[in-house]
Amino acid sequence: MAVRVSILHCPCMRALVFVLLVGCGSSAPRSASPPPDPAPGPTLVDPTPTEPLTCATALAGVAKYAGEPLGPLFVRHCEQDGWSADARACFQREPARAPQPCVDGLTDYQRKQLGEDIDRTIPSK
Repeated sequence: MAVRVSILHCPCMRALVFVLLVGCGSSAPRSASPPPDPAPGPTLVDPTPTEPLTCATALAGVAKYAGEPLGPLFVRHCEQDGWSADARACFQREPARAPQPCVDGLTDYQRKQLGEDIDRTIPSK
């Protein structure tokens, strides 16, 4: 006489069958309309180009603080010696009374030209 064993008599198999039946149940009905477009996110390129920072704008604080003749001298050297956008941004960002970190960021040639012109403008005593 053969003994017939059903897989459902084993408790772990019953649990497995239950999990499979529940997992394969129906899901919520799908809507006929497509999902809405996602909100636009940030882009890697700024679509609105900004004007480059001019020497006069970048050095306005230094020119005002230093006054005549040093203020215009800084602006003139910025324009003539081709100070970089980073240097101009530094002069705009730093306090006008302490521009040394920005001066240190200029090239050797730019610092030399500016220093020589300052020495000619303000003679040492």
